[in-house]
Amino acid sequence: MWWISTFWPVSGKALLFRTPRGQNRKIKVNVHLLHSSIPALEVENKQRNVERILAPPQCELVIGRHYSVVCPDAEKVQPKRASFKMDNDPDYSHLFELHLPPESSTVSLTVSEEGSAEKTEVWKYELDLTESPSRNDPHIAPHTDPLMLLQSVRIKFINSVSDAVLNQLLDRLLWKRMLTQEEVDKANVKGPADKARYVVDTVIRKGSQVSLFLIEKYCKLDPHSDLCRQLTNP
Repeated sequence: MWWISTFWPVSGKALLFRTPRGQNRKIKVNVHLLHSSIPALEVENKQRNVERILAPPQCELVIGRHYSVVCPDAEKVQPKRASFKMDNDPDYSHLFELHLPPESSTVSLTVSEEGSAEKTEVWKYELDLTESPSRNDPHIAPHTDPLMLLQSVRIKFINSVSDAVLNQLLDRLLWKRMLTQEEVDKANVKGPADKARYVVDTVIRKGSQVSLFLIEKYCKLDPHSDLCRQLTNP
């Protein structure tokens, strides 16, 4: 029943977006608290002039409860508290906004549930602001067959891709209808290595176009990894 969900935690996610780093310009970080069923890519596609920060999003949230964000390095956090709701607006507006000094490097960010006596920490992340995601998709070398390239790094992909990056790749592949919902569901019930193996083998079977999409999106999500350097400089 609906009233039960207002007292018990539901599976949620915390998504972070930031403004690009600029000289002498304050950094703004937007925090979204959402139900886990909402695809991260759907939210990302609604944002403007900000970049997604890749962070493990999983947390537990209670509908109707108030939450706050604590960041000791922030010059401003607004609002001071906000309630978690299921009825998101069509643009997926952020729930909290943080203003950080331009020289900020690594900052701690904590989301807490506000109770009658004390706050309960529900999500925490050490945020590295020294590296900003690339705004352009990386490209493989001209005249390189993406299918053969992906086949050549298959073992390294299985052994090195993180679960956070893999989940983002699944979101993008599903969004572009390059994977079916059934294929994504099969991947999500597997352990880390088997999940990566299933994803890369499924993509390889689908040919060069899907392989190229996976390579470019992987390198956008993890541009400084050894695997990305190998993919873009074969």
